[in-house]
Amino acid sequence: MRGKSKGVSRSVQAQRWMTALVLLAGLVPCIVFGGKGVMAALVAVVVLLGQRELERLLEVDREWGWKLLGWISALLIPAGAFWSGERGLLMASVACLLLWMTLEMCLRPDPEGVSRDLGIRLLGYLYAAVLPSYFLLVRGLPEGVHWILWTMTVTAVGDTAAFYVGSFWGRRRLIPRISPNKTVEGALAGLAGNLVGGGVYAAILFPPLFGGSGIGLALVVGVMGQLGDLCESMLKRSGRVKDSGGMLPGHGGILDRLDSLLFSIPVVYYWAAL
Repeated sequence: MRGKSKGVSRSVQAQRWMTALVLLAGLVPCIVFGGKGVMAALVAVVVLLGQRELERLLEVDREWGWKLLGWISALLIPAGAFWSGERGLLMASVACLLLWMTLEMCLRPDPEGVSRDLGIRLLGYLYAAVLPSYFLLVRGLPEGVHWILWTMTVTAVGDTAAFYVGSFWGRRRLIPRISPNKTVEGALAGLAGNLVGGGVYAAILFPPLFGGSGIGLALVVGVMGQLGDLCESMLKRSGRVKDSGGMLPGHGGILDRLDSLLFSIPVVYYWAAL
């Protein structure tokens, strides 16, 4: 969905590909052979990094003690999903809400600004803790590994198609007030890539999604992924930063890499579960 970035340098492209290959080489074996415990550890890392990046995007300016408390309490959410599935995810989310509001009430010396700080913290719980925890719920489903890898494939192929088509042939801006570099041509190429990625994976490894249902889900995943990308761009634009972080060369931060998946993995879970 990128725009007319004719100057996409070879060095940036090389960085993107190298980072992606390293991530795949590390993540795919963990997902396939690691079991639910390894997936829980991966999600916990994502939650912690996501909390930090989101605080940077939203310009959180609080003492380290408050930040550390927020990160630790956010880990209750994937822990709940790990131990009790969907019910545990809900219980942990409610517990975090009650806990954080109580802490603010008891420990905050001045209530001024509490609404903003609570809103930021609760957004952090929902966006950077609840959504990643759906990977654990999907992992616990029958054929959960295939559901995750299929979703990753659909998203990765779609993102790659959108990036290159948008960069070199994109003309019409998609939503310039949110992300001036994303184009209609890139968005359409992304959806085509979603279909190709999902169809190839299903044909080779996951026959239940080869056909009409797989096509429909791939399109839904593609649309949700693009919405996730745009919503994260909105947060970055609000924070006046280009990337959510810098730990992934060529990609940015963990939220930059997972923004599409965070919106699409809950859809995949409910589709597969229901």
